Amino acid sequence: IDESLAATSHKLSRSFVLAEGACPTAFLMGDVELLGRYTDLLASETRAQALDVWHGYAECFRGDLMIREGRAAEGVSMLTEAIDGLSRARFVFNHPMFTGALAAGLTEIGHDLQARQILDATVANCEENGDIWYVPELYRLKGCIGPERFGGGADDSVTLLRTSIRIAQEQGAKAFAFRSTTSLARLLAGRGDKRK
Repeated sequence: IDESLAATSHKLSRSFVLAEGACPTAFLMGDVELLGRYTDLLASETRAQALDVWHGYAECFRGDLMIREGRAAEGVSMLTEAIDGLSRARFVFNHPMFTGALAAGLTEIGHDLQARQILDATVANCEENGDIWYVPELYRLKGCIGPERFGGGADDSVTLLRTSIRIAQEQGAKAFAFRSTTSLARLLAGRGDKRK
């Protein structure tokens, strides 16, 4: 990705590579340093070119960074505003990824019910529209919130995480399957449950 960025001086092409390639890749890898660098570049490129929609992407990634860095309330506020702006512009390609980040931030500040509602709505929307590439991660996030807080039990968390693993495996999404398997192992270890 860095080579692609260095190879072009065309501003619009650089913005496209950052918004659709570099930032999402760093986000999915969980590489905070790399995401910060690419987000700064994206914000700079899109501000200079008045590319409001892609600048909204930069704001979403920046909000996620704030959450990962321990500034969850600020990150939630920035993500909420940026997601609303992208929705109004009908620019929703990465919407599941951004709403997943928002839900994670809401959980960090103790708004579990709102996080769960957002995840439920996003999963339903993805399944209705056939945009299912991020669904395994959404199920993983739902399982990590802890359905027992909403009248279910720890077994509901296990079910959600197993659903995430199954969907990821069906999609051939090994990274998502690994993340969900790790989350499931942590949950079972925390319960002292050795069952698979």
